Amino acid sequence: MDVQGEVVMPLHGPKGELRGALLEDGTSLRVPSHAAAELAAYLTPGVHVRAWGRGVKNKAGCTVDVHDIAEPVDEAV
Repeated sequence: MDVQGEVVMPLHGPKGELRGALLEDGTSLRVPSHAAAELAAYLTPGVHVRAWGRGVKNKAGCTVDVHDIAEPVDEAV
């Protein structure tokens, strides 16, 4: 899947560890626990991100297991 949007809030695991983020459209991004610390800048509220990975989308929502993530570049600049 290929998703993009603004991060609304970070998501944490049961021990308080960073595990992903929630986008403004309700999509949840899940990142591996070993990579979450390195990706923290992308999982901060207000940051616009584009993420790629395996995911599922149904009437309950959309979740993506992130393989790659980046901040989109504005091509109009």
